[in-house]
Amino acid sequence: MTLTRILPTLRRTLPEPLHPAHWPAHTRATVDDVVVAGVSMIRLAAWCGTPCLHTDETLSVIVTRVQHLERRADGSLALWFDADVSTVDADMEQARLVGRLTVAPARRVLVGGGEVELPGDLVVGDLVVIPARSMVTLHEVDPRRRGAAGAASEGGPASADEWSGRCGR
Repeated sequence: MTLTRILPTLRRTLPEPLHPAHWPAHTRATVDDVVVAGVSMIRLAAWCGTPCLHTDETLSVIVTRVQHLERRADGSLALWFDADVSTVDADMEQARLVGRLTVAPARRVLVGGGEVELPGDLVVGDLVVIPARSMVTLHEVDPRRRGAAGAASEGGPASADEWSGRCGR
């Protein structure tokens, strides 16, 4: 348990610590971003769209956007990302919100078949970064990319407009 988890108001001035073994080399946290080898994950998402990846020689970081939130009657919160993180070895315990500061206390959130601890005030459109325990390809986490690759391999047209202006596409 870190100070920023105990006193969420500290997040305005102190970045939440990263566990270095779970992130690519040269990764550092700021109060509202994660920077990998000098590349801001917020800027990467703005440039490439989501989901997107930053990969080094051994690990990847998945940048994904909250697509849907469901506040359930029992008080639990469920969310869906635009990335399919169930297909890779994502380190969900290290997931973190980027792109905006929040002092909301962290809470367990249902994602797919598991849980992740994120701020309780998540909204649709929020960016979340998640380290993977291995190298990951965009094809593995982007359901749209898998669909287009399938259509192209079956002889169907893959829309060039759908991929234009996007990293790795």
